[in-house]
Amino acid sequence: MKRVVLVGAIFVVLLIAALSVTLFGGITAAQSADAATDWPMLQHDAAGTGYNPTASGPTSDVGPRWVVYTDGPATNIQPIVANGTVYVGSGKYSGGGRGVLFAIDAATGTVDWRTDLGDSVHTTAVVEGDRVYVIVRDEVSEQTFTDDRFALVAVDATTGEEQWRTPLPGENAEWVDIGSALVLSQNQLFLTISEARGNVQDSGSAVLAFDAASGDQVWRYEVRGQGFSAPVAANGTVYVTATPRSGEGPWSVVALDASDGTGRWETSIDTTYLGVPPLPAGERVYVAGPRLLALAETDGTVVRSYNVTVYSNSRPALADGTLFYITATSERLAALDLDSGDVRWQQLVSGLGSSPSVDAEHVYVGGGTVEAFDRETGERVWNVTVDDRYGVDTTPVVVDDTVYVGPAPFHVYALAEGGTATPGGPIGGFIGWLAANPPLNGLFIGVLAALFTGLLGGLAIYGVIRGLHYSDAPPRILASKLFRRPYDQVTGGQTLAAHIVASIGILLTFSIVGAVIAFLGVLVAITVGGLLSFVSTGAGVLVVLVVLVGFWTVLSYRWLPAYEELLDRELSRVRREWAIVHVLYGIVLFVFPIVYFILFLIVFQPF
Repeated sequence: MKRVVLVGAIFVVLLIAALSVTLFGGITAAQSADAATDWPMLQHDAAGTGYNPTASGPTSDVGPRWVVYTDGPATNIQPIVANGTVYVGSGKYSGGGRGVLFAIDAATGTVDWRTDLGDSVHTTAVVEGDRVYVIVRDEVSEQTFTDDRFALVAVDATTGEEQWRTPLPGENAEWVDIGSALVLSQNQLFLTISEARGNVQDSGSAVLAFDAASGDQVWRYEVRGQGFSAPVAANGTVYVTATPRSGEGPWSVVALDASDGTGRWETSIDTTYLGVPPLPAGERVYVAGPRLLALAETDGTVVRSYNVTVYSNSRPALADGTLFYITATSERLAALDLDSGDVRWQQLVSGLGSSPSVDAEHVYVGGGTVEAFDRETGERVWNVTVDDRYGVDTTPVVVDDTVYVGPAPFHVYALAEGGTATPGGPIGGFIGWLAANPPLNGLFIGVLAALFTGLLGGLAIYGVIRGLHYSDAPPRILASKLFRRPYDQVTGGQTLAAHIVASIGILLTFSIVGAVIAFLGVLVAITVGGLLSFVSTGAGVLVVLVVLVGFWTVLSYRWLPAYEELLDRELSRVRREWAIVHVLYGIVLFVFPIVYFILFLIVFQPF
């Protein structure tokens, strides 16, 4: 009996162990698979290759599957994707905004959480395990960098809760600035910092390494009189390019031991400095300049030179022996075979190109539009306009079958086959369409401003009329026409309603006439030249006079004489009283442009 019980117990234990291995092993495998397809940091990986070999983005009928509004623009900040979540930061901009880190469901576009981290999110986020890392500006000075304060922050990837915050002050520096890239490799975070100390010789830069678990600084590598590019890391080495010392002379490529920051080698290059970070790949480190150079990974020796020049504001991408880059003129995307040295193809791009990104089949680039090109032939596969005014200045991120772009400048887009979403839904789509059509958006805002100003101004002036015991004959006459009632049967409520209608009518007329005069003024300025400022200055006064004199004339010499026998006082007195009322409307009309401007910012700034 005991033997049977023992055998049964052993069987149960083995069964539980088998199930555990199957279940948790499956979960681990799934997590590993997710990690393999993610885009967890700037340019995909620590080396900055911009290449996701497991992804295969959309090929036809491409549009936004979802669009998410962020609190403000964030220049050169990529969205990144990890474990089915998109992480992206927003920056402070003139007029408002906060540094907010967003976590967005990659499939649906639902905002899972948002965390306020400071005045501005300064870098693309980095995700590793259950944490998200980002550099923020705790305080942003609008006029000068002297009061800026930076910090390296870690938050929980699931909840957005802040885990730790490490201030990034410069050592004995008057002010500091942080490079726009944060890189993670071998459980360490790498960044560059610029430090001003009163003169160029004493000022300089440093590469800093921090422990990803605790946020503690591990090492610091510093130079004087130079600045560093964004760091990259590969095979236990951190690479940066350094500006010419004191702004003149040759620049250099620096290789540092990732574990302790000691220098491995430094190669001086006597050409024009472009500021593009190195790109390590196997036994080579590729460096952009007037000519693309290949350095030996072991000692920095120049082993090859290519007759191509990379655009200074764009980082190349590397996939399977081919370098994809924006040319020096910023007009073309090119593919360079690194073995043969031949440029396989070139294609024009729309606007200034962002850094390209690559998947199994396509090369993507942002600019005036988001464009996809065939990796092998360079043929343009599709292009999508996500923002008519600003375009896209960040590298498109491709994960699985979706391309993520933004902020552009206030929205993040997920581009997929069959996508039809618009910013803000149908209403946002309408506003976005208006934003792209200046004559119509001016008219639209003019109508809104007329309705708003006419309503409030009309109520205020009606209160003045009642307070000064002026005749209410003019709005009563209008009410008898609108409501088709005899003059002596018009109610007080109908009189007020008619007054509001007339008030809005005055403002609408002012808006339309003003728009016509402004348009004619532009035509005159274009035709004759030198008159635009004169027309702009006099148009407002002219429109006010035309509208008010016109309305007062119709009222005094058409309407009031027809109802003179029903007036509660002499006709001449009513004319004088309502001349004063129209002067009050003149004040309201001069408030109209302020209301117009405020409404324009409210309606169109996010688009």
